Amino acid sequence: MKEKRKPKVHLMVLVSVVTFLAGSATAFAYERPQIVNSLEDTSEIEGEYFFEEGMPKAEPILYDSFWVNADGSIEEVMDNELEERIACNHIFKEGTYSQHKKNSSGGCTVIGREAKRCTLCGYVEMGEIINTFTYKKCPH
Repeated sequence: MKEKRKPKVHLMVLVSVVTFLAGSATAFAYERPQIVNSLEDTSEIEGEYFFEEGMPKAEPILYDSFWVNADGSIEEVMDNELEERIACNHIFKEGTYSQHKKNSSGGCTVIGREAKRCTLCGYVEMGEIINTFTYKKCPH
């Protein structure tokens, strides 16, 4: 006659407890968040804020419209490169596109955008504005 095997409950409980503890152990690897207490009313302040030290420096402006690659090299962008060429199978490279415009008051405005530039035909696909610098006197 065959014996019925009894499930080993103790072994299953032990394996479950070890699995639970091992899975939750990674939570202890993180630093505790900093808590800042203030006496001022901050109920209207929401969101995340990032601050950089110092004032932004004026970029060197070599052209009125230019492209800055991820490696920092600057290339002029001609007006015809802002129009898409249908015959090109674009291969894009990430970077920023900046446009320098002189104001009638003697100052200037430099608008920087996220952008992608085709390595084959030079077409520039512009994204969102990432910065705008307005100077009372044009330093460029």
